[in-house]
Amino acid sequence: MSSDCTMLEAPVTPCRSGLLHGSRIPSPRLDSSSPLQYKRRNSSGMMIAQSLRMHDELNERHQDGKENIRLTSFYKEKIIELNKFQEELFRKKFQLDLLKDELLKYQNNKDTIDFNFDTLNNEKVLKEQKLKLRNVEETKVEFEFKEKRDFLRQGHEIHLKQMQSDNIFEINKLKNRSQSKLQRLRVLQNKSFHNERNQLLNSVEEIRNKIKENQFECSNIKQSCQDEYDQLKFEWLDTYQNKWRENVQYTKSLNTELHTLDSKHKKLIQDRNILVNKLNQSSKIHRAKKEAEIEVKQEIKTKQDEIEGMKLEINSMIKERETSICKIEELDGRLQIIHDSIVKDETLRRKVHNQIQELRGNIRVFCRVRPTDDDTNIIKVHGFDSDTGTQSLTLDIKRPMTNGSVNFQFDKIFNYDESNRQVFGEVKELVQSALDGHNVCIFTYGQTGSGKTYTMLNEEDGIIPSTLDHIIDWTSSMKKLGWQYGLKIKFVEIYNDRIFDLLNDGKGKHKECEVRHDDIGRRTELTNVITREFQLEEDLIESNRRELQELVQRLNKVRRTAKTAMNNRSSRSHSVFIVEVEGFNKDSEERCKGVLNLVDLAGSERMNRSGLVDKERIEETKQINKSLSSVGDVIHALRQGSGSLHIPFRNTKLTYLLKHSLQGSSKTLMLVTVSPSNSSRNETMNSLRFATKVNGR
Repeated sequence: MSSDCTMLEAPVTPCRSGLLHGSRIPSPRLDSSSPLQYKRRNSSGMMIAQSLRMHDELNERHQDGKENIRLTSFYKEKIIELNKFQEELFRKKFQLDLLKDELLKYQNNKDTIDFNFDTLNNEKVLKEQKLKLRNVEETKVEFEFKEKRDFLRQGHEIHLKQMQSDNIFEINKLKNRSQSKLQRLRVLQNKSFHNERNQLLNSVEEIRNKIKENQFECSNIKQSCQDEYDQLKFEWLDTYQNKWRENVQYTKSLNTELHTLDSKHKKLIQDRNILVNKLNQSSKIHRAKKEAEIEVKQEIKTKQDEIEGMKLEINSMIKERETSICKIEELDGRLQIIHDSIVKDETLRRKVHNQIQELRGNIRVFCRVRPTDDDTNIIKVHGFDSDTGTQSLTLDIKRPMTNGSVNFQFDKIFNYDESNRQVFGEVKELVQSALDGHNVCIFTYGQTGSGKTYTMLNEEDGIIPSTLDHIIDWTSSMKKLGWQYGLKIKFVEIYNDRIFDLLNDGKGKHKECEVRHDDIGRRTELTNVITREFQLEEDLIESNRRELQELVQRLNKVRRTAKTAMNNRSSRSHSVFIVEVEGFNKDSEERCKGVLNLVDLAGSERMNRSGLVDKERIEETKQINKSLSSVGDVIHALRQGSGSLHIPFRNTKLTYLLKHSLQGSSKTLMLVTVSPSNSSRNETMNSLRFATKVNGR
């Protein structure tokens, strides 16, 4: 709308006389639709126009009479005054427009600031989301780093074992080599000394014979032999007096013989003159003998050189042995340092392992899908989602008028083609937590015939036999670190909310067991229960392993079972396999005690599907479903993490027995087994819903 229209619609300013006459200037309004910038009017032109109009009116009135002269002058004064007010009003209106412009500018700035604030707020939300993703990635990288570090540590331990075995082999090899060389040298030396002794005895005997034949020849031979003997004696004593003290007795015997020869020599001197002529005849023979003696001396010198070489070789071997001993001592020191480091690493590993388990959740739910009995498969397993740390499956449902599917999420899902060993690969981490001194509960839950007892108690690769093998192998490997372990095993069943011992030999009547808790020491005791104890010593490993295998074979025969419409051999009781592991480190005086509860729950099934008509079987089913529901309620309450929330442990004997193994820093795993067959659709749905309740998802 133009300014002229606005001015026509606005009220005019009245004059003092109350007449609606005079200025057409509109009154100022805040909601005026005038343009943002007003063009200043030409006040002089307006005044001239008004003056002309007034002048015409005055002329008309002047013609009416002189009485209107005063009135005309009065209007002229008022017109002048009105023009002044009009100019002042335009000036004020211009200022008002400027203020409106400034207000509009501030409003635009405010809108801009609000927009920038919203933008920054959105950026903040995006950055927070990125930060959360970065934290998740950091946690994943840290977990991978810990796994790599554990892998490197295992490799280091293997390398260390290899080095130890190589060092022991080298030491034994050096010992055997040195012993064989020493034995060979002793044999050679004894043989050499024996040969030399025989040669000397032969020479002496020949000399004796020659002396008897010719006294003159004997005197000369005696003199030459005396000289040679003195020389040989000096060389002999100078060379071998420190090395061959065992020949002292032999030397004494030679001295005795020499004294005997001296006495005989004195006698022979008397006969020397008689033998002079014979000696001249025998001189030629004597020269030949002398040449033979020279050859004997050369042989003796050769043997001496050989003995010197052997002495050098022996000294070299002794030095090598001393060097090997030094290396062995150095390796022993390094092995002790490595041993201390491994002990410290073991303590650190326990803490890190527990932190990893707490990060993964003290309460976890796994699902296992057994192979289908028919061609139908109503379950589809999806891959693991590393962002959420979960795995999901889809269950096809068929209802009247609808066909659809339901999605369920768990911490881990084992498909039908995965074996018991792969299942134990995941469960083993919780078994390790029990070995580290924590309380652990592992449940298998599912409908009758879904494979939970096969998963838990299969003799070859079930969770219980695999757990016992792992405990024996682990405790055996910890012997070198100073750890000593003891094992206590109990096996009970809960039938109609009553506890019975399954390790009873059956000679007497089975007595009902009672649960007694020590809330201060967080320990649980059972009355009327047989406890099998095993000392996990190095020399008892194989016997313990055989005894535990026989125990596992017995477990499958003592469970209460009955035929139902769902399965020909349905477990009608809950079995609890209790393993108490206590360790002591004699070096660091560190102790640890953990309790592992392996629970095979009774088959879950609806009464209308079980085909039960016997009152006893109906009561069994009621008690089974009640205890299963209580287990779900307890784990669900523990997962809420509220200290003020009541946890219904006393609702059933099963939950009351496992009270201290479910609270605090204990680890709990619920392994739900389901069937993908179309005929088990409803039972599978109920099992998955129960697991979802426990999982808290």
